[in-house]
Amino acid sequence: VGAPSAMVLPGSEEHQNRLLVEHLTAENPKQMTYDGASGVVWEQPPGRDNDWFDTLVGNAVAASMLGCGLNGEKPSANRVTRTFALPGRR
Repeated sequence: VGAPSAMVLPGSEEHQNRLLVEHLTAENPKQMTYDGASGVVWEQPPGRDNDWFDTLVGNAVAASMLGCGLNGEKPSANRVTRTFALPGRR
């Protein structure tokens, strides 16, 4: 709490956010290097639901693509907008 990137959940009772927290903690990060590029791969253990985690990540990506950022974060000067066409559509 207090960090510019902190996520604070509403309420003060543990049971109020239990399902959301289960989804947000359903995947584990793993460092990986492939063809000289390193990154993070998220692994989901069997039997864990992560739908809300995926939704949160998707919304964060969409917000970032629209120019949103964290408080105190400097905007990237090298932002390049890329477009693509789905197969069969122009």
